Amino acid sequence: MGQRIDGLTLYDARIHRTLQRELGDAEAVCLFELTPPLPAEDGRGVDEGDPLHGGVEAEVQEGVESAAQDAERIGESGYLSQEPLNHIRLHVLEDGLEESGLVSELVIEGAFGNAGRGGDLIHRRVGETLCGEQHPRRGDQRAPCGFRLFGLANQYIPLVCILRTAGMLLGGVMAQEDLLTVETSAGPIRYRDSGDGEPLLFVHGVLADSRLWRKVTPLLARRYRCIAPDWPLGAHRLPMHPDADLSPMGLVANVVDFLDAVGLERVTLVGNDTGGAISQLVAAHHSERVARLVLTPCDAYENFPPRLVFAPLRLARLIPGGLLFLLETLRLSVAQRLPFSFAGLTKRLDRSLVAAWLEPGRKDRGIRRDLAKVIKGLDRRYTLDAAERLRSFDAPVLIAWAPEDRIFKLRYGQRLAADLPNASLELIDDARTFVAEDQPERTAAVIEEFLAANILPARE
Repeated sequence: MGQRIDGLTLYDARIHRTLQRELGDAEAVCLFELTPPLPAEDGRGVDEGDPLHGGVEAEVQEGVESAAQDAERIGESGYLSQEPLNHIRLHVLEDGLEESGLVSELVIEGAFGNAGRGGDLIHRRVGETLCGEQHPRRGDQRAPCGFRLFGLANQYIPLVCILRTAGMLLGGVMAQEDLLTVETSAGPIRYRDSGDGEPLLFVHGVLADSRLWRKVTPLLARRYRCIAPDWPLGAHRLPMHPDADLSPMGLVANVVDFLDAVGLERVTLVGNDTGGAISQLVAAHHSERVARLVLTPCDAYENFPPRLVFAPLRLARLIPGGLLFLLETLRLSVAQRLPFSFAGLTKRLDRSLVAAWLEPGRKDRGIRRDLAKVIKGLDRRYTLDAAERLRSFDAPVLIAWAPEDRIFKLRYGQRLAADLPNASLELIDDARTFVAEDQPERTAAVIEEFLAANILPARE
C-alpha cells in the first residue's frame, strides 16, 4: 500500500504480494487502520459524503529494481490531507522478495450488492470503500463493522482485501537500519542521531524504544542535535551482557556510559514514562551532565512503578515462561486496548509500532532476561530519594504533562513543578502518557520554547 494512515498522518509502507485465486479469498495485502463509523442516525445513504468514505485503488506494477526505488515510487503514489479521506493507492508489486511492510490487518469490503469477483481487485483498477459501505440494517443506513475487522466479512461479501504483513518498518515506524551502535559497559546501545546544535538526549520507558520520539525529533532536529537511543528496557534488539546491572542505578550508569561513549559532556535530558524516572535519577546523581531537564508524563515520587500497569509484568516475571506468555498476549488487539495496557498510555494506539516493540522480547531470551532485571529493580525509594535531591537542582526544568493521563496523573506533574526550584509547567491537551505520539507538534513546540527561553551560558 502506498501510504499508511494513523489518524490522518501519512507513513510510507510497502507490502508483500499474496494472491489467492478462489472467489472470496483475499487477493492482496496492505496496511490500513480506521475506526469504523457509527451507525447513521439521519438516514443518509452510504454515498453521501461521509468523512470516512475513503477508497483504495489497486494495480499490479512490474519490474521494481530496488527496495529504495520501490519505497520512493509508493511514497509518491497517494496523498491524504486533513480533508475527508480521499483515495489511497494500493500497489501490488511483483518483486515480492524486495517488498516488506508493517504488522497489522485490514479488511477492505466491496459495496453490498455490488461485490464483483475477487480477481477484479488485482487485474484492473477499482475503488473500494474502507469499511464505508456496509451491510445495511434498515433501508439504506449503515451498520457497524462488527466482526468484519476480524476478517469475517468474506463470508457474505466476496470482494475482500486483507493485509497481514511483517518486515522492515518504514516511514513513521522508522527503519531499524537507521540506527548507530555504541558499546557501553553494560552492553551495546543502538541509537538514532539527527540534526546539529545543542544535544538533546531522549529517554523512553519500558517496552518502548527510540521510535517513541519519531514524530518529535524531526521537528527539533532543525535546530538541535537529537539523540534517541534504544535503552535496555525490553524493546531493545541487542541484549545486554548477562551480568549487566539493570537496576535503576545501573540504568543511570548506562546513560552516563552512553554519554561518555558518544563524547557528550552535558545534554538536555528529555524523559517519558519509566525514562522520566531514569532522567530524574541522572539529574539527581550526575547533575553536572544535565544542562536542562524535560519531563513528560512519567514515574515520580511514590508512583514508581505505577502499580496497575506493572502488576502483570511483576507477576509474569515470577512465573517460568511468564514474560513470554505476557508478551505474546499483548499482541492481541483486545489486550492492547485494556486501560492498563498500551491504550492507557496513548489515545492514538499504533498497533504496528506496538508489535515492533513486543517483537524483541518475544523472539530473544536475552531481551526477556534484561526486561526481568529492569522490572525486578523498580522501586519508589529511588524516585522519592531523587525528589529530595532535586530540590537543590538549579538547572532549568520543563514539566510537560498531559491532564488526561490516567496513569501519571496531573498532580505528579504539579508536584514536580512546585518542588524543583527552576521548573515550569506546560499542559499538553488531548494526550495521555505518550505525548510524543498523541501530540507531537505541541510536544515539540513546548520543548523548543523552553530551550529558547533558557539559553545556556557559554562554557569556558
